[in-house]
Amino acid sequence: MPTTLTREYRFFLRPDGDYTVKGNSWSGTASGMSVAPFLTLRATLTGPVDLVTGYLINIQEIDHALAELVQTVYAQRRPAAWTYVDMLQESHRLRESFGGAFQVVATELAVSPFLTFRLDFGEQEMLTISQEFEFSAAHRLDCPTMSAEENQRYFGKCNHPNGHGHNYVVAVTMQCRDAQFPLAEFEANVKRLVIDRFDHQHLNLDLPEFADLNPSVENIARVVWDLLRAEPFFADLQNVRVYETPKTWADYHDSSANTDLGGSKTRTTSS
Repeated sequence: MPTTLTREYRFFLRPDGDYTVKGNSWSGTASGMSVAPFLTLRATLTGPVDLVTGYLINIQEIDHALAELVQTVYAQRRPAAWTYVDMLQESHRLRESFGGAFQVVATELAVSPFLTFRLDFGEQEMLTISQEFEFSAAHRLDCPTMSAEENQRYFGKCNHPNGHGHNYVVAVTMQCRDAQFPLAEFEANVKRLVIDRFDHQHLNLDLPEFADLNPSVENIARVVWDLLRAEPFFADLQNVRVYETPKTWADYHDSSANTDLGGSKTRTTSS
């Protein structure tokens, strides 16, 4: 599998901004006292890793390419004249910034800690939007086919008879077909179908979906996918990610959208 490297450039978008790279610090470039949107632009590159330096590419080269795009393209229009999709589509220009063996495979525009637009370059380009939502709920992990001792040994504290709670985060990713993506409708639909249904509930006791299904984070991701995918609005749904904790999350996607348990489902744990 080829190595990829992702670098991000943080900036305040203002027409009179100075986007000279100054260490790419957390504060971003073109700072000032007037109000301006704070954005993060990311580029993911692939290519051979140099056997001597261990570098795929010097990140300063990426910084300067990102800064040039912001300075010569983004800052030439008033922020209100852009849509986020339009901005990201202009990142095509980055593909001409790196010659030789290096290739830009994706760009991302993060407009808040919870909302990200991504453009993947490949045989078929795909523009996606990812938005995070949250709910609080209780659950108990328990399998009726296992004995009480087996459940306790396998699930530990998660098998407490009265359950326990989590502050879940749900990241929903959809394909974004044009610049006029109906973001407000998207948010309202996720809230109606998932968040209002799950929030402040005991999943085992209050939701019929988990009457006979252990509410693990893997199964929660699957259920959220099914609830969304059943609505015509989510025909372009790409992925559902559910964070049980900041260190444990599961992804679910099933391009065939069938209801058997054979869909793609992964648990990821980070330290």
